[in-house]
This record gives sequence, C-alpha cells and structure tokens, in this order.
Amino acid sequence: MSDGVVGPRTWPVLIVEVKLGSRGEAVRAVQSFFTDIEADGIFGPLTDDRVRRLQRNTDLVVDGIVGPETWATLLFVASEV
Repeated sequence: MSDGVVGPRTWPVLIVEVKLGSRGEAVRAVQSFFTDIEADGIFGPLTDDRVRRLQRNTDLVVDGIVGPETWATLLFVASEV
C-alpha cells in the first residue's frame, strides 16, 4: 500500500548498504564525509578504517558496514559541522 510517507518500510529499500569491496556512487557519498580520503568510489582499506573509527566513536556496532544506522550518523555528524 502506498501512502506517500517514507517510513520504516521504505527506508530500508532506499538506503544502499556499502562495505569493503563495494564500488560506486554510494561509496563516493560515504567517502565525501571524510576530509582525509579521496572520494574515488572504491571502498578500500582506508575507507573501511574511517567507517570503523566513526562507528567506534559514536557507539555503533563496529563492522565496517555502512547501513541505515551508520548512514544516519554520517548525516547527523555532517549537519553538526
């Protein structure tokens, strides 16, 4: 059923999960939040390190996967700058 609201059933479909080995625009978007790495669209060891550091510093599960919670944290941290 469509209600025009982005809610708990819609967000998981909209959010692209990325992790070590991922490539593409979603990876480039993650990388753009970090000032010390190049946004090349390749989720390599340096991006993995920065994501894990962010997760550790914000009390998230430290798995290196940018899923809904890590995306939300990235967006929140960016809005605070």
